[in-house]
Amino acid sequence: MNSRFFAYLSGLAALNALLPAALFSIYNQGLLSALLEGFGRSPVIWLSLLIAVLLYRKARQLQTAQTRLQKNGQQTHFQTDSIPGVCLAGFLTLALLIPIALLSWLICALSAFFWLRNSVNRYMMAAAWLMLSIAIREPLTQLMLNGFADQILGFDTWLSALFLPPGDQYSVSGNLINQDNGFSLLILTGCSAFTNLSLALLLWLSISLWNHQRLNMADLLRAGILSIIVLIINGVRLALMATGPDLYAYIHDGDGMLIVDALLFIMPVICVRPTNKTSPQNSPAADNQKATSKLQRLNSSAMACLLVALVIAPAIRVTDITPAITETDSVPVRGLKNLPISKLGELSPANRGNYRVSGFSHNYCNGSIALLPLQRNAEGAHILENMLDSPLSNSSEQITQGIIFAGQLYPEYPELKILIKRIHFQFSSVLSTVSQLADPTHLPSLSQNTFPQPMAFIEFGQCHIAASIAGNFPDQQRLSHFSY
Repeated sequence: MNSRFFAYLSGLAALNALLPAALFSIYNQGLLSALLEGFGRSPVIWLSLLIAVLLYRKARQLQTAQTRLQKNGQQTHFQTDSIPGVCLAGFLTLALLIPIALLSWLICALSAFFWLRNSVNRYMMAAAWLMLSIAIREPLTQLMLNGFADQILGFDTWLSALFLPPGDQYSVSGNLINQDNGFSLLILTGCSAFTNLSLALLLWLSISLWNHQRLNMADLLRAGILSIIVLIINGVRLALMATGPDLYAYIHDGDGMLIVDALLFIMPVICVRPTNKTSPQNSPAADNQKATSKLQRLNSSAMACLLVALVIAPAIRVTDITPAITETDSVPVRGLKNLPISKLGELSPANRGNYRVSGFSHNYCNGSIALLPLQRNAEGAHILENMLDSPLSNSSEQITQGIIFAGQLYPEYPELKILIKRIHFQFSSVLSTVSQLADPTHLPSLSQNTFPQPMAFIEFGQCHIAASIAGNFPDQQRLSHFSY
């Protein structure tokens, strides 16, 4: 297969991956509001995709010019597609029908890799490199923030504490910065330097490839300097937010947010190597010599399969819209059915996003428990631990804390175990969907379609409420149900 097919396939996979967030944004905000907010994605993603399209267009124009030069007595030799290449292209195309955004990004990355291998000029290679970078950013970010959130957010907390004003009295607990004035800042993954750094480097790479098509050691040095600048900007931003509610509101929601976003957008542009107007460029004849040996015929059957996926895959996305939890909603607490406990109330600490702590007391035993569903990753795992230092925990009863997940208790948030189970659950859901299409009479139970949500807990007394909640999970949501 030639680079043209894999370029189209990579673009379709990127569209398939971006479509769920775009449809959800339109569904909840309307077309105009969703458009103004980038359809749920950073403007850097859309700008990078636009640059990749423009680079591909330049590459096609160059190839067209080379083809015209070949008509002067030379005959172009086309290489026929191999059977493994056609099978691979068909497999990747059909895999786009599976409605998982992460899988679409992986297909986009793999297609961009084969696109890069079949590229014949510098513009085509730059476009393929850029598309590959866009595709691997999302899976890599999800992997790091889900598997190593505690370590990444801990680094953000340590870095921001270095920039706190001298004389401030504060304490650090996980990803929480607590001031003596009673204000505390919980650093969430959306505010992590890792997220901002990945977008800044992607913007820098997009502009660099647009200007130069290739990178050298000087470019890598500039990327390192940009990384340090972004870390400093994010650290100062979080430090100012941690000083009090006034600066927090100004930087997180007010004009300060626009200033920080502008800095994070301008700095990658400044760090791009200036274009050398006098640098020699490859002549069309030189590129033409490479093109005559690498041009390949586009397989018509694979292209037909691609067109089918282009119609079917977005249709699957349209029917896959489901309401999600908003920033103001709380995550429901699961595993409480038929337990002899009564709800005491809910607590929504300041600067906790949509995290809400629910309190319950045992009906026949002198004990109580505080539960906090963790819907994303380990970013909220230290909220209850921080409450142990507050007046809420003034009790002479025995105190037990930990994490409830899939019918088991853990002393700390099991990041890697939960990450592996999430991946297993996603693929199990796909297999369940496929089997349901084959046998419509077989409908999976609700517990099979629900991932066992991790919950942080603090228990007072010896009533073993946490163990009872863990034992109350359905068999399909227990850890033993997930095979390694």
